[in-house]
Amino acid sequence: MPDIKIPQKTLVAIGSERRVALNRIGKPTVLLFLARETADDGPPINAQVRESYPWAADLMTASVVDLHIVPRLVRGVAEAAMRLAYNKAVERFPREFKPPQPGVTINPEDYILILPDWDGSVTKAFGMRNPAKTPGLAVLNQQGEVVGVQQGGDLAKAALGFLEKLSS
Repeated sequence: MPDIKIPQKTLVAIGSERRVALNRIGKPTVLLFLARETADDGPPINAQVRESYPWAADLMTASVVDLHIVPRLVRGVAEAAMRLAYNKAVERFPREFKPPQPGVTINPEDYILILPDWDGSVTKAFGMRNPAKTPGLAVLNQQGEVVGVQQGGDLAKAALGFLEKLSS
C-alpha cells in the first residue's frame, strides 16, 4: 500500500452544501474518483457497496469529481450540471434505495455526496491518474487512514474487499 497522506482539505458537496473534511470524516469511507466522462460509473458501484453496507451511519460513500480541466469562467455551468445530477439522484432515491428496516426515515443527503475537486489536488493526492478515462477509489478507515486504493477494474469488488479488512 503506497503511503498516501490524506489532504487537509474540506470539499463542499453539491446540492446539500455539506462540508466534508477529508482528514476528519470519523467513519469508514469509500471515495470514488470520477470525472464528467466517468460520472455514470459511480451509481452502480455505490449500489453494490450499499448492498453490504446499507447505513450511512456505518459507511460514507462520496464521489470526488476531478474538475481541474474546467476553466474558472465556466465553473458555474459545471456546477449547474452537477446540481441537476444531484437533484435527479435525490428524486430517484426513494425508489432505488430500500432501507433494510421498513419505516426508518433516511436522508438522501447522507447517501448522495458529490464533491467537486476544482483544482484536482485531492484526486492527485490519492494517486489517481486521469479519472476521465478510468475511475478509481480509495477506502479510508474510521481514523482516516487509507486502507486501499485502486483505479480501474472491478471497483465495487475492490471496495468491499478493502472494507472487509476493517472488520477483521
